[in-house]
Amino acid sequence: MMNGSRMALVVLGMHRSGTSALAGTFARLGFGAPRLALDASEDNPGGFYESAPVVKANYDVLQTLGAFWNDCFNFDPERVGAHMPEAIVAKLAGVLEAAFDPDRPPVLKDPRMCVLFPLWARVFARLEMTAPVLLMLRHPAEVTDSLVRRNGLPATGAAALTLHHMLEAERATRNAPRALLSYDELLDDWQGLVRRAVRETGLNPPRDVAAAKAEIEAFLDQTARHHNAWPGAPMPGAAPVARLLEQAWKALVFLARVPGDGMSMAVLDHVHGQFRAIRKNGALRALIIDEAGES
Repeated sequence: MMNGSRMALVVLGMHRSGTSALAGTFARLGFGAPRLALDASEDNPGGFYESAPVVKANYDVLQTLGAFWNDCFNFDPERVGAHMPEAIVAKLAGVLEAAFDPDRPPVLKDPRMCVLFPLWARVFARLEMTAPVLLMLRHPAEVTDSLVRRNGLPATGAAALTLHHMLEAERATRNAPRALLSYDELLDDWQGLVRRAVRETGLNPPRDVAAAKAEIEAFLDQTARHHNAWPGAPMPGAAPVARLLEQAWKALVFLARVPGDGMSMAVLDHVHGQFRAIRKNGALRALIIDEAGES
């Protein structure tokens, strides 16, 4: 049992968006890393900062719903969060408590939680834990390019996954203490990013920034940036997805600058509705299949 601070710092963001670098930074500020973490890889030498048991549990939930990390368009996260049996919530609570040492608040990170956060909100409530959220933003062209090269996904499929994760993570965390942060900001001014995260979420890092400075800078120096997009770079994917992705990205960037901005969230709600429609009517899957067949 985590009998210390009843808080979990949640890092959300699409795969390949810089969430590992963000989680690693806050781990060096005193938040607890997983007892059993996923191994580092050639494309992520600094480590993923993901608990293997938590990832496995999330994988199992998605698989039960007929979904996977790269094909999760066929279910409604809000409905899943509301209707999942309490036994699943209890199981996830047990996995979380066993996954981290009890003497430090954990930094909990798995990109699958972008679409599973409504379910995890029930886990945090069951454990009477607060769960401030750091939502990581990275230009969708960079994320998509990385997914296409690493995983061989069609560009439209990768772009749609990016849009889906961004929309659901933002939508699900509106009532949580949160900060929308950017990968560029982390690499350019990590101390400024930490100050903003603390200010906007009320976090109190267990370790002083000055004491962790050398370790964090050495860690971030390992962060290899293989994919770069200029701020106005065109959005990837076929026209319907690229158009919605551009609208969402502009709204998210503004929301990061002006937390709680109602107009930005209204735009995101509109995009969410349009994207949900093309997910449900089969148009999105047809675009992805057509593109995969042409490659």
